[in-house]
Amino acid sequence: RRELALVGDGATDLRCAPQVGRFVAFAGVVARTNVISAAAHVVRENDLRRTLPLLLTAEELARVSSILPASVEP
Repeated sequence: RRELALVGDGATDLRCAPQVGRFVAFAGVVARTNVISAAAHVVRENDLRRTLPLLLTAEELARVSSILPASVEP
């Protein structure tokens, strides 16, 4: 459970949040207050690459950054 992470933007994602170690609210398209308030982290840009620093270790992020179209900063 602790190694699982969930990126979500809606009520069904919010219901799953207690079952994962980290819940990241994705507010890049629609910002739902109840989802944002329940999340440890919030991504407000409409770009899922912005979730990577919240989901990957520094080593994993370094490995994938070479294949990403634009850099993702932690």
